[in-house]
Amino acid sequence: MDIDTIKPVFDVSSDDKRLIDEIERKLDLINISDNLKNDNLRIKSRVRSVYSSLAIEDNSLPIESTLKIIQNKPVLGRRKEVQEVKNANELYENMKDYNFKSEEDFLKAHLIMMKYFDDDNGYYRNHGEGVKRGDEIIYRAPDSILVPSLMKSLFSFVSSNNGKIHPLVLSAIFHYYFVYIHPFSDGNGRLARFWVSLMLASYNSKFEYVPFEEEIYLNRDEYYSAIAQCHINGNANVFISFMLKAINSILDKI
Repeated sequence: MDIDTIKPVFDVSSDDKRLIDEIERKLDLINISDNLKNDNLRIKSRVRSVYSSLAIEDNSLPIESTLKIIQNKPVLGRRKEVQEVKNANELYENMKDYNFKSEEDFLKAHLIMMKYFDDDNGYYRNHGEGVKRGDEIIYRAPDSILVPSLMKSLFSFVSSNNGKIHPLVLSAIFHYYFVYIHPFSDGNGRLARFWVSLMLASYNSKFEYVPFEEEIYLNRDEYYSAIAQCHINGNANVFISFMLKAINSILDKI
């Protein structure tokens, strides 16, 4: 890829296509007609999504506390972790206010997700970033001066390929290349997962009841391994396969 442009490299295998067919079949079987049941399932799914996405980032609050916070009930816990739940819930609860093709909305979402934490919320980083394992840097993100153009090209890719690439694949491509760019000082992982939720719900509203974040949390070692393997391979193939398997699996747990 050009140094300041994202040009996703990927291939959809026959196994991937089989998983897409299976996912669509399972979505067709979801039938929620009762309004009360509809609302209850939506809230339960949101709790599972928020809890799991934050737990991936080492938020220690149990799922019971996550539910209480969402219900505006008091809980015992670190102030920062409680605020993380409030911020994430605010985003997921108001998901319909965001357009997944809008970079402006994307930056607004980061502002909410990281509210009260950092001075650069809603802005791309202006410094180097890397991923560490212990004291060793195992991945160094692109230079900060390249981030705005890289993100612009990523959103351009999403917009121009919406309706051309299957949404399940397009959301996984966005997820991987967003993580590759690592555009923010903090909150990259949780915002990536929220944006994928938004993309999936825009494709099929039944995804409002599908907390795929839970499956990532339960398989987080494989999640990070898939990302690392894509860095090595120079394409998004392994991550696409991982995400399709995760979504297919969580659909059995609705």
